[in-house]
Amino acid sequence: MTKPLRTISMACIAVLVATASPLPLVPTAQANDLGSTDFNIAMNLAGLAQSTVSIGALNCSEGGRTFNSTTDMMFGFATDQRIQGQVNMSCRPQLNINSGIRSVSGTMTIPSKGVTDGVFNAECSAKSSMSVVASVAVGAAVPGLLSVNVASASAPLAFSCSFKGSSASKATDVYGTIEGFADVTGMCNSACVAVGMTARATVTAATGELKGQTGSGTYTYTDAFELPELAAAADTLARMKGAKRVRDERISCPEGATDCTIYDSNPCPNGEDTCSFTKGGEGEFKCPEGATCTITTAPPKNASDVLTNMRVTGSRPPSTMNVTLRAGTGDVVILRPVPTVDGGVAALTASQPISLIGPPNAKCTLTHAGKRKVNRSVTLGSTGVANVSYTAGQLTALTRQLGLPAKSKTKPTITVSTTCTSDLGAIPARSRKLQLG
Repeated sequence: MTKPLRTISMACIAVLVATASPLPLVPTAQANDLGSTDFNIAMNLAGLAQSTVSIGALNCSEGGRTFNSTTDMMFGFATDQRIQGQVNMSCRPQLNINSGIRSVSGTMTIPSKGVTDGVFNAECSAKSSMSVVASVAVGAAVPGLLSVNVASASAPLAFSCSFKGSSASKATDVYGTIEGFADVTGMCNSACVAVGMTARATVTAATGELKGQTGSGTYTYTDAFELPELAAAADTLARMKGAKRVRDERISCPEGATDCTIYDSNPCPNGEDTCSFTKGGEGEFKCPEGATCTITTAPPKNASDVLTNMRVTGSRPPSTMNVTLRAGTGDVVILRPVPTVDGGVAALTASQPISLIGPPNAKCTLTHAGKRKVNRSVTLGSTGVANVSYTAGQLTALTRQLGLPAKSKTKPTITVSTTCTSDLGAIPARSRKLQLG
């Protein structure tokens, strides 16, 4: 009797297990793909470049004369009566930009999803070393007293940003990256250069109404930033000739402003996020969204800082981000270090960390592969960002651990890859090639 009872018991257990464990046999509910989504983003990327740009030799020539600096140029035209009209020059300056990682704020809307109150915070960097070919016009008859028309640049301007956009009304956060290369070409009616970029945008994670959505698309941005050394020359011209310096509309009207007529000039004239401006005189002057402005009681002495009577009509549209969203577990982007040209290999140095961007709190394994492999565990922060930095000594040790020669005529190239897991599951692996040193 014992043996049949054992057989019946085993059969019952099998039935009970099958009855009590139906969940793996039922497909898990998945979010629907939301498809093409219209993000509108207004932020001042040009301010990053403007705050750190430096000009090498000016290399401007006119009528057999060559000016290697703005000081040379101003001395050269100090007694030249043609400055009352317009003088044209050919210039080949060197522009160097390296902003490091800086905070940028702005606004975000997603009209198709009813998001109208979004705020946008990003950590961005701009990097380039370029020589440009430009036509420069200077004089009292020139809009802005000094205008620049860049015909070509030897290299683009690299931008890279990690961002978080939030809508309080929709209880929704959007995380992601923007990375691309801006062309520094075109006409700018002030002491500035024009910038135009179509970059890659990636949504790495989202919460609230967009939870479980990820995707990629494009971010289109047009702007202009002043060259401080040329702006100083234009200020000097304004004082010498008693003329007002009027900035280019892209600078005088903040991006995303719905009514540019309220701005006599941009309260943050040099693209910085914090600035001083005058309150009083002709009326109240407002600070553009995304900027923090300090009120001063006395007008500044510099002509470039005096609010002019210029009125700009219409509105300046914000940059646009078109991303196709799909249901998923999230995405990870190896955002930095940034190459100096599109398709180039960036260098991992003591001053250029590896930046991983993905779903907040995701757990990742960062693999460095040379002749051998070195793994490192990384947990992304609450904003979906982790920066992995190395000192010069650590890079030397890493080179040895990877089985690569410590000293070589060429920088060794390694593959850096990452595998991550978020609260929604495993995230697709990503990899990039980097040079060591």
